[in-house]
Order: sequence, then C-alpha cells, then structure tokens
Amino acid sequence: MFMAPEVVRGEEQGFRADIWALGCTIIEMATGGSPWTNVNNSASLLYHIAFSGLTPEIPNFLSSQGKEFLNKCLRRDQKQRCSAKELLKHRFLDLYNEENQDEFSNKCD
Repeated sequence: MFMAPEVVRGEEQGFRADIWALGCTIIEMATGGSPWTNVNNSASLLYHIAFSGLTPEIPNFLSSQGKEFLNKCLRRDQKQRCSAKELLKHRFLDLYNEENQDEFSNKCD
C-alpha cells in the first residue's frame, strides 16, 4: 500500500502524496516486495501508515544517492517532502553525469 500518511488520515493532500507513493514504488521495484514487510493485515497497515510515525525501511544495498532520494520522498510531513521538480534535479536521477554521458548519448539516434 502506497498511500501517504495524510491520505490515510483523510487530511488535505496535494501532489506530494504522489511523491510518497513514488518512494514506496521505488522500494518495491528495488526489493521485489512490499515497502511495509512487517505488517500483513490491511487495517493494521492503514493504522501503521497513518499513526506509527515510521517510514518504510530503505534497502541498505542502495547507493547513498538512492537512499537520500528515498528519504526526501518518504518524509511523513508532506510539507517537508520534496516536490517532483526538486527530485528531478537530484543526483540519483542524473543519467547524464560526466561518468556515463558517453554511454547514454546518441542511443536514440
């Protein structure tokens, strides 16, 4: 379940709820499992997301940039979560840095 805490609580929400869902999606893609592995019951999971104060566990095997990116996505306070515009500038998404620019250039030509 990828619902942001404010969504589960029925509070006002905005685009940053989608940023939370993005973080959960990345965790599932990286691990092949739910971001909330410790909760099995749907009702318990909703309560856990809404009121526990916890965030999904970030996989240890991710790069430091990946962990930082997820931390910016999974801040429980939506006002502290990064916007999509901010995240698009993050080094985790920087496919064209100096190290791999040649690798990715002209692939679509």
